[in-house]
Amino acid sequence: MNEQVGGTMKHKPSILFVRVFLYIMIGLSQLYPEKMYSQDNQNRFTDSTVVKSEGILSLRYTSDYYSMGRADSAKAPYLSFSAGYYHKSGFFLNSSVYYLISNEESRVDLYTVAGGYEYFSKKFATGISIKEFIFNKSSYVVTSELNTSLNAFAGYDFKIFTLFADASLGFSENTDVFLGLEINKTFRALHRKMRITPSFYANAGSREVFSEYYTNRSRQTGTVMGTGVNGHSQNPVALPVLKIEESNQFGILDYEAGLNVSYQVKNIRYFMLYTWTFPVNPSLIISDQDTYEEDLHNGFYWSAGIRLQI
Repeated sequence: MNEQVGGTMKHKPSILFVRVFLYIMIGLSQLYPEKMYSQDNQNRFTDSTVVKSEGILSLRYTSDYYSMGRADSAKAPYLSFSAGYYHKSGFFLNSSVYYLISNEESRVDLYTVAGGYEYFSKKFATGISIKEFIFNKSSYVVTSELNTSLNAFAGYDFKIFTLFADASLGFSENTDVFLGLEINKTFRALHRKMRITPSFYANAGSREVFSEYYTNRSRQTGTVMGTGVNGHSQNPVALPVLKIEESNQFGILDYEAGLNVSYQVKNIRYFMLYTWTFPVNPSLIISDQDTYEEDLHNGFYWSAGIRLQI
């Protein structure tokens, strides 16, 4: 889900408030230094108060790329820039560019363009969107065969917790169906300028896009284009042809726990997100040489950034 920002601040934060915020951020970073989500588990009710048309610019660093608990063995840290326009009617349009900054490779790895409609009331939220993905031909992230996604969501604030459900169609060479369920709760601090939102998320879906990744993009199994190990360029390397058995089969893919911490100063929001992912139900990988089970590991990734309302 896309994070949106809202709310204003009448007075400048004191030095004490800023120090408290930084201590929390530094402490969390030291507890979990290895990897980072998400996906972006945001609370739309507390982070969105779009009562007028506005533009939003954001800059974000993400420590690694995960999708539903799956990730390539090579880390893919991104620095991304996004620009969007959100009309007070609920219609929006945004675009992002993702720059890969790994030790071995650096390049523009992904462009995205999205548009849709979102509605928010005091207790209820819903929306629909379409998003186009343009991956670099050398990209090795697990969804790099994805072309287009169509998403719909609905959420309700029960006071004790907020519940979201979403459904997506992912279009690559084939079509995937994904469903998600999120429970979160937002706590406010520092005169309601800081928001702390722990969340729990479950993902289910088919695996066509992951099967295409194993065939075409994986560093270990696919026919990889571009920069090779240690920065040396390489030609496509033909490896055993792999695919996921019954990749159209629907099932639970992972569970995720997240923590979103943000702090608003006038029209600027600073944010950090931490995500722990627990993949389940490994796929059976079939090749022309062997058959084996997908190697899954629990993961952690984080992101940090700044958003500006204009």
